[in-house]
Amino acid sequence: MTATPKLDRAVYLPGPQVATRYGRSDMTIHRWLNDPELNFPRPTYFGRYRYWRIDELERWEAEQAQKPNGRYSRAVGADDDDHPEAA
Repeated sequence: MTATPKLDRAVYLPGPQVATRYGRSDMTIHRWLNDPELNFPRPTYFGRYRYWRIDELERWEAEQAQKPNGRYSRAVGADDDDHPEAA
């Protein structure tokens, strides 16, 4: 008798929903992906569309929340390119 392979039951979030989750633009998500210090999770591509595993996003959030005054506050805090403030 052969073993049945286990299927990946991960839940994926599409790119626009990731941007909405953090209240940021697609460009900011792009910058986070290119910032090695932030270590934002890499998406999976289905065709030309990006999807993130929710468990990886949650793990990243938990890791960032543990950093005192770390990059997480900058990542989900006010972003000049997304929320310009009047001077």
